[in-house]
Order: sequence, then C-alpha cells, then structure tokens
Amino acid sequence: LPLHGDIAALPVFPKTVMDEAGPRLGLVDAIAASGATQMVLAFSRRTDEDVLEYIRDAGGVPIPISIVPRYFEITPPHAEVGDLHGMPIVTLSSARLSVGARAAKRAMDVTFAGIGLLLLSPVLLAVALAIRIDSPGPVFFRQERVGSRGRVISIDANAGVLARLVFNAESSGLSQIMPVHRAVGDHDGKVDLSICRDDLSIVSVAESATGAVPMQPLADILAAQGVKHVDVLKIDIEGFEDAALAPFLESAPEQMLPRRIVLERGGPDGGDYPGCAAAFKRRGYKLAGRTRSNSLYRRA
Repeated sequence: LPLHGDIAALPVFPKTVMDEAGPRLGLVDAIAASGATQMVLAFSRRTDEDVLEYIRDAGGVPIPISIVPRYFEITPPHAEVGDLHGMPIVTLSSARLSVGARAAKRAMDVTFAGIGLLLLSPVLLAVALAIRIDSPGPVFFRQERVGSRGRVISIDANAGVLARLVFNAESSGLSQIMPVHRAVGDHDGKVDLSICRDDLSIVSVAESATGAVPMQPLADILAAQGVKHVDVLKIDIEGFEDAALAPFLESAPEQMLPRRIVLERGGPDGGDYPGCAAAFKRRGYKLAGRTRSNSLYRRA
C-alpha cells in the first residue's frame, strides 16, 4: 500500500473519503485493496483514541490483527506473552547462564584481562614511575572503609534525622548501622530539641529537667552499645563539641581512643574548639588536614 508524506501527520480516515487530491482509501478499503493477510498495529504519535478507532474499524475485515506492545526496546528474545484476565501481557524473565556458560565466561574474562594487562604493562609502569617522581605517597590509592563486619554507631538528638537514616539503611540493605536517640554531654540529663525553620538539619538543644531527649556522656553511650574500640569518630553537634568530646578524650582508656577524628570547625577565628584542641594535644593527636568546615586528626 503506497503511502506518501509524513504518515504521523496524516489525518485518520476510517472510511474512504474524497478530497482535492482524489479518493483516499480508508483502513478497511485499503486492507481489502492490498490483499493483506495480517495487520500489525504499532504505536505512533497518534492519540490512543485514533488507534482505537482503527482497531474497531478493522474488525470488519477477516484478517488477524497484531499489536506491537510498548517498551519493546527492553523486551528480550526470551520474553513470554500471556494474558491476565483477558489482557495481553509480556512477561520478562531474567536470562540465567548455565554453570558451564558461567565457567566459560569467567575463563574468557581472566584470559583477556591477563592479555590486556600484559600489553599495557609498559604504559602502567611508566605511569607508576611518573607518580612516584611527581607526588608523595604510594602509587596505589588506599582508603579504609567500613566493611561488612564493621559497625557504625549513629548518635543524634533529632529523631527525624535518625528515622531518615534508618529508612536509607534498610533500603540499601545495610544492617551494621546502629541508631541511638541521645544528646551527648558531659553528664546525664535531659534536653529539649528545637527545629528551626522547619528544617531537620538546623536544630538547637537546651538542657531542661523536663526535656524529651535523654543526654549521656559519650563513654556511657558507647559502653551501652558494647563498643570495645573506636576506629573513626565524626562529630558535629553545633558548638557542644567541648562538652561532649573533650571529657571523653581526657578519660577514655587507650583502646577506646579513636584512631581518626573528624571535627567540625567552630572555635575562635574558624579554628578548633579550645577544649578539644587541648585534649588532642594531651592524647597524642596530630592535625592531618583541614577542609572548609572540618579538621581531620590522626593519633600518632
């Protein structure tokens, strides 16, 4: 059936019509005139109402009508076509390799990767030498991360922030994050939490005998969680660092002293809080670097 011009821009003619260019075949008459044995209807820029009109009008012609489903771009060859209460559906099943196929694929991966490394070894060696000449430190970048056997104790006085943390951890399949709803101070007590401008990240706390949030020293919170040693400690409690962190550092046994500490800067002239700075010096911490908002300390 010859078609001319932009097909998507043509008006729908369920029936044959006459216009200035002459007769234009409608769908049914076009099928009959062409001798077609099957009609395949694919989606286009026409409206759904136009497509339904085509389907209804083609019902008078005794030929099979096939409909191309949407999302055909992601439909794999092994997809199964079925129906759900009379509605056609395409079921996508994951392609699984057999044991032999997986073994063959692994062998090919290792073989070609080894050949690639062998061919690239002169270039890699030159890059390694350039790094050693130009930059301090090792050639390969290394960084300590929390692994599957590590634990993260997240302490926050803001229950809303902890709820978001729990949701994100569960959604990501992380089970080693332990949320603790507490304020951290230098003694036991209670505090009231105030959220500013309806923003969970902007809060303030004030100690109160009737406060809704319990406050405890950091050492007591960690002991209640069964923590025996601390690898890294990140603290950001809006100006209460001297009251929360300094007493812990002054009294903690050696095995509980964090190897690394990340501290929000908020002291005089944008430096560190004086109580924390003094405790760092007494317990053998050295400044490893600073970012725009934090100081990074390493224990010698």
